[in-house]
Amino acid sequence: MIDFSNPAASAQARVQENMAKIASVRYPDHEVITWTQRDVDGIVYGKEKDISTTIASSTNETILVEALYSVGTSEIGYYQRLLEFYNTKEHKQSKLGLVTCKIDATAEQVAKERGFDVMLL
Repeated sequence: MIDFSNPAASAQARVQENMAKIASVRYPDHEVITWTQRDVDGIVYGKEKDISTTIASSTNETILVEALYSVGTSEIGYYQRLLEFYNTKEHKQSKLGLVTCKIDATAEQVAKERGFDVMLL
């Protein structure tokens, strides 16, 4: 249930709901959850902050699912840090699924080299 009395919280809830829908379509045989942890060491953003991502998991694999309209090389570093943070916290070896409408050629090459599952819409 979305709390519309708090605009920021309701916007975040809508984003999480939409990410869950994207993950369910992209990975239909996976359970989809929202995972949130406090990054006290600043691994992802360089400062202490709550980190939230959508997880699609099955018995064989765990995938962090991220969707962004456009992806450049600068975003790839962020997603790599996010993946490393999750893997460290959960003691897992997961991968990242990146859903996007547009990705520049260099970013796509780097993403694939890092084992990201890139899906262009």
